[in-house]
Amino acid sequence: MDPWSWICELPEAPEFVESESHVAFQLAGDLTRSIQLKAEWESCSDPESHSLTFKVIVEGFNRLKTSTIWVSDTCPLSSEKPFLPLVLHLLRELISLS
Repeated sequence: MDPWSWICELPEAPEFVESESHVAFQLAGDLTRSIQLKAEWESCSDPESHSLTFKVIVEGFNRLKTSTIWVSDTCPLSSEKPFLPLVLHLLRELISLS
């Protein structure tokens, strides 16, 4: 499965809350080192305001146990296109690095 398919198949907020506060997708790695894309659910007092934040996490590199190397903008799940902020953030990052 590719990362975009994984993102599109993330459960809706109520299911997300019942399972865990985050899920991770293995981008690369082996038994000692890994790079993961993590989706973290952010709770709110208003059930209509659920959102996700995506992080790229590395584990086992340079004697670091776990390190976050990138954090996305918040993606509000109540919007019609919840992952548009993620795509825009990635495009901004790519343009600034090119």
